[in-house]
Amino acid sequence: MTVAAWIFLHMLLASCAWIQRRRLTASVLFVAGVACVLIVYRKSPTFDLNFYLDYFDSLDPKIVGHPVEPFFEWVSVGLSRLGLSAVQILHFWQVLILMLMVVSVRMIDSNFEYKFIIIFMAASLYYVLASQNGIRQGVSLCFLLLAFLAGLRGRWAWALLLCALCLATHRFSGLFLAISILFAVVDNRLSESIVRIRFSRKIFFYSALGFGVVLYFYVSKYGSVYGDTSIDWGSYRTDPMVKFIALSFLFVISERLMRPESLPAKARVLAGFRFYLYLILFPLSFSGEIFSRVAVFYFLIEGILMAALLLNDNIRNRLAGGLIMLVYGVAPNALNILSSAPRQWLSFLE
Repeated sequence: MTVAAWIFLHMLLASCAWIQRRRLTASVLFVAGVACVLIVYRKSPTFDLNFYLDYFDSLDPKIVGHPVEPFFEWVSVGLSRLGLSAVQILHFWQVLILMLMVVSVRMIDSNFEYKFIIIFMAASLYYVLASQNGIRQGVSLCFLLLAFLAGLRGRWAWALLLCALCLATHRFSGLFLAISILFAVVDNRLSESIVRIRFSRKIFFYSALGFGVVLYFYVSKYGSVYGDTSIDWGSYRTDPMVKFIALSFLFVISERLMRPESLPAKARVLAGFRFYLYLILFPLSFSGEIFSRVAVFYFLIEGILMAALLLNDNIRNRLAGGLIMLVYGVAPNALNILSSAPRQWLSFLE
């Protein structure tokens, strides 16, 4: 039932690409909103959500398996002392992720309407992965994206504060902060205002591939779990190379459809950021779990970009956004998380 609702929801929302926003009826938004609530908040906990619920119930870091990051721990303990149950604390973090994503889209263009943004973000692949599995990484990356967007506006105090929250929420956030800083330095739209240098396109290209190669060799030697390709994560997990090929299919077609010149300036920067992360992911597709870790950041940038495309007046941009939304509806990693058992969704497709 959950998988069927998820696929139906994305077929419904992908239709936004063919119709103007003002013609979207209240009934369509109501159906999409109800479907999002049923899918995200009423499903049985799977994967890491069980660990999070146990942690919120006892607040014992041993359940997580390592020390809990300070911001996540302080807020969770505070909510528990206010009398919230484990499920209510989980819902707080899930709603916070959604709110941070909505604020990110509004920072791209303040004219975007909340009623559309909320539903588009709730239906994004990133939100499902973050809210239904990687809560800490989901919150941390949202803080990082907001810091990046604040930096684009020249609000450096807010950017530094949000970077601090990012680092205090997930232990691997330093990796994504490094990627963001490197992109800001080598991207020509940003580099001239940051380092007063205009880099060639080759520097942009090779710096991304080089970062991916270095990260690949680093995790292969020191990353144990994240770089070991021999670890069996379960039959429900898709090989990183297969994921990259599927991701490439969507990336190439959506790029061909897109008309960046019609997008807001910050959306054009995010389109470049998506390309940069795509280049980094290529060497990592030969590695292990580290690919999935970095791909989550890619899906966040792509999800925000998807909303900007769907809310754009250019038909080609709306088609690109609709294609991304449609593919998200059949993404295996989302369907695995939404199913009560891994790969159970295949029975729905047979």
